[in-house]
Amino acid sequence: MVGLGGVYKLPNSTTLVWDGVVPEECQPNPLILSFSSNFTWEKAIEPLHGDGIGPGIPFARSILDSNPEVEIGLVPCASIGTNIAQWARGSDLYGKMLSRAQMAVFGGGEIRGLLWYQG
Repeated sequence: MVGLGGVYKLPNSTTLVWDGVVPEECQPNPLILSFSSNFTWEKAIEPLHGDGIGPGIPFARSILDSNPEVEIGLVPCASIGTNIAQWARGSDLYGKMLSRAQMAVFGGGEIRGLLWYQG
């Protein structure tokens, strides 16, 4: 996971907590947007999911390295504490993910990739 150094374990617990440190590769870029929980496009700023940092912004930055003129929209759909089986076609999480994706492209644009990070 990107920024793993900023995650620590609570004493006497299995709970991992993010310390709020955002590594350089996760810093905002004006060409990287995020589809918010209010269904609007906003500048992508960590944490995209509200609970820590992940591979979304570094993934978008790597695309910008070879395509510096494109605008990239991330559509976060993570749900903490879920397993892969809970995302099966027809499940509630799968349906919510599809709905967010459909709303994100409603005004134009297209989905050109999918980044799945489980863990």
